[in-house]
Amino acid sequence: MMTFKTKKNIIYFSIDGRRKDLYGTFGGAFPTPNLDRLAGKSIVFNKMYSAATSTVMSLNSIINGRYAHEMSDSVYDPLAKKVVFHDNLFEEMKRQGRKNIIFIDQYLKDGYFPSIFSGFDAEVVTAPKYAPSTEYARKIIDVIKDESEPFFAFFHFVANVKPPVSKENPDTLRKLERLIREDDNAIGLLLEHVNLDDTTIVFTSDHGNMQGEHKLYSHAFFLYEPLVRVPCLISSDEKIVVDDLYSQTQLRNLLTGIDIEPSQEVYADTQYKMQPHRITMVVEGDFKYMAHYSPHTAVSGCQEELYDLKIDPGENRNLLHDVSKHPLLYTWNKKNMPTSVYYHEYEEVMLAVIIENFRKKIADIWRKNLKESLIEEGEENAEQIIANMQTLSSFDQLALVSSFMVDNTQEVWYQGSKPKNWQQLQPPFNYPGLPKSFREASL
Repeated sequence: MMTFKTKKNIIYFSIDGRRKDLYGTFGGAFPTPNLDRLAGKSIVFNKMYSAATSTVMSLNSIINGRYAHEMSDSVYDPLAKKVVFHDNLFEEMKRQGRKNIIFIDQYLKDGYFPSIFSGFDAEVVTAPKYAPSTEYARKIIDVIKDESEPFFAFFHFVANVKPPVSKENPDTLRKLERLIREDDNAIGLLLEHVNLDDTTIVFTSDHGNMQGEHKLYSHAFFLYEPLVRVPCLISSDEKIVVDDLYSQTQLRNLLTGIDIEPSQEVYADTQYKMQPHRITMVVEGDFKYMAHYSPHTAVSGCQEELYDLKIDPGENRNLLHDVSKHPLLYTWNKKNMPTSVYYHEYEEVMLAVIIENFRKKIADIWRKNLKESLIEEGEENAEQIIANMQTLSSFDQLALVSSFMVDNTQEVWYQGSKPKNWQQLQPPFNYPGLPKSFREASL
């Protein structure tokens, strides 16, 4: 159990799209001496996971202390009335006598403010768009220098460096190094002007970014480790390095004085509930499992991915990589185990138990979300449909929900558009025993 008492003031300093392994403080590639200095008296989380790889979903999960699959879809719709949970981070800070200050850059304010920050009792301070991290740090210092009452300053921003990315100045490792140096200098400025005796500093990110791993770039569409493992430290009276699993959904409790336990498992999503192109992830122990609504999103070619992060931290060997068979269906016997994967390192029974455990966890989430969606759509037989589904195997349930998504949307999309061969990529849910349609399952 982790017990933590914050100081009178709290600064939540979050930078958009920063992956953990870029910072030297977290064992990354680039030196970060100021962050090292802060970490010298901080709780340093080595296995902190984001709840989502999109900014809106991630920040809502942090603020509300809930995973994406546990919240109403209106939370994520900027055009809908936003649902605000009464135990959210800002309300709890207000109850404890702190003034809420939300710092947000112009980019996020223009595009995402209603779907993340509306409905909170807080002073809103707007910062420039795409400025260097040090400029944002100076903005914080300028605003809080005259604050006499306790405050909670929540700052999330999209930091850049000058000159910006262009054909002449591409996004290269050199630019990454400049970004991390700027981030570190920003922390240095805070350390110069903020008294850590009365102020707690949180340093983190909403999610990471891909830098060519699996030939992928950017974020939001996948759940590999560079995207979901985020930097996170919280200034304290002494250095504590934490190697247990934690989710950013637990930060709300930790920062408001509620003891938290290490997570037995952590979850993440790419899309909200019944949206197309959803991938749901669960990490438990050394193993990580991902289930995809659609097969084309999986780099390995499967709708399921299972990795042993202890011996394969780069997620290069999908233990379920058997694309010659149905992308979701695997039976566990020595005859059909693919030789291309190192199954000799595991007992087949052990793997069978592991995959069934993960399938059940994700099937429970997808089934619950499907029920909510059917009820919202006015489906009179929603309760019976879900009850019938529960008599099926976890695998069948995953396949049925995926099939439902394809039937309902008639598209499989990636980065805003259908892939050229999208019709061939739809899941072939035709193995013996699976109902011919989702509706048939409700009969």
